[in-house]
Amino acid sequence: MEFDFSPIADNWRFFASGLSVTIALSIVSAITSILAGLFIALLRLYGPSWLRPLLVFYIDTMRANLAAALEVDIDQVSVKAKTGEGLDAVGERRAVSAQAIVLLTQK
Repeated sequence: MEFDFSPIADNWRFFASGLSVTIALSIVSAITSILAGLFIALLRLYGPSWLRPLLVFYIDTMRANLAAALEVDIDQVSVKAKTGEGLDAVGERRAVSAQAIVLLTQK
């Protein structure tokens, strides 16, 4: 069985255009999500106390997205927010820290 590459070669500009749009959207969405996460983290740290419970919705959304990406049940995903107990820049609320911890088991 032979595959005819001529339609692909004839339309390479369309493929290149689609690739550039995909890369641009990926970059924009990454920057937007980082800024949104930082904004919500800062609101959670420094915002009014009545707003903090509303931001819990954002954490549940992160858990759901991570569970979907990892193809696991949402009960297997945990997102924690720590205060730093008054130690270092994070504990003194001068900085924000993000950590990812994964437990892998071999089948």
